[in-house]
Amino acid sequence: MKAHIRLKKYLQEKGISQTFIAVKTGINVKTLNAIINGHTALKADLLIEICEKGLNISIEKFFAHKFQ
Repeated sequence: MKAHIRLKKYLQEKGISQTFIAVKTGINVKTLNAIINGHTALKADLLIEICEKGLNISIEKFFAHKFQ
């Protein structure tokens, strides 16, 4: 599964809004939305920042997450 799709599903499953992540990370909401919807590339360093600052999890836990 591509990282942006995984991120979108993770946020949906956990009930976390894009606005919440944007505030926690300092990423513009429009930019974050474009990333989550696959219109802008999701770079590794940004995904790590989203995981660590926005989701408060490690990148390893993010990729180990099993979706329901």
